[in-house]
Amino acid sequence: MLLDRAVTTAACLVVAYVCMPAAPASAQTLSSGSAAETCLAANRDLSLGASLPHTAARFREGGPLKIVAIGSSSTTGLWVLNSAATFPEVMRRELEKLRPSSRIEIVNSGRIGETIKDNLARFKRDILAHRPDLVI
Repeated sequence: MLLDRAVTTAACLVVAYVCMPAAPASAQTLSSGSAAETCLAANRDLSLGASLPHTAARFREGGPLKIVAIGSSSTTGLWVLNSAATFPEVMRRELEKLRPSSRIEIVNSGRIGETIKDNLARFKRDILAHRPDLVI
């Protein structure tokens, strides 16, 4: 149960970060929709200091958006019985609900037990080789 909550929270924060409009939308327009829209409404004042112009342009153009998720056990989905429950896959589904006309591909490049140093060591081979539009 705690892991499910952590996965949902992580996916919610990533969706909020990726989809947050430059100007906050009214809670009225967001609160009546999907779980992702509710999450966005609850976090509309969230600012992580980056606007993600490349990601926003891909959405506007309607082109495919390739996201590569890097991390360790929580990214891979250790102890998650179904790969559809990993936070990268939950994020993909929520992004598709918010942007139904967009094609979103998620590459889960998580590795169980890795450290930041391990992640950085394989960045070129396992992340950049996918030619991602966004890395999370």
